[in-house]
Amino acid sequence: MVSATIESATIESATIVFATTKAYAPPVVTPKEAMKQKLQTELGRKLYAARKHIVEPVFGQIQRVRGFRKFSQRGLERIRAEWQLICATHNLLKIWRFTFRSS
Repeated sequence: MVSATIESATIESATIVFATTKAYAPPVVTPKEAMKQKLQTELGRKLYAARKHIVEPVFGQIQRVRGFRKFSQRGLERIRAEWQLICATHNLLKIWRFTFRSS
């Protein structure tokens, strides 16, 4: 049996004490299992369903309207820079359409 004493009442110190004992092992959950657990709750299903209305249309617009199919750069750093440029131009076009076309 492992006994751990908590000298401080803060959660941070309690986490450190329990994390340093050998008897404590955080539960191993794969991403697939975590998603399955999330989808078993009503709130989790609603949040996941909201992705269709929030995030995924942006990728569809970038692919279909803007014609972006693949990256032209190589290397993670360059790809990140290219993706930031694509997203920035997407947002600028949205601002332009909203401000200049609606007035």
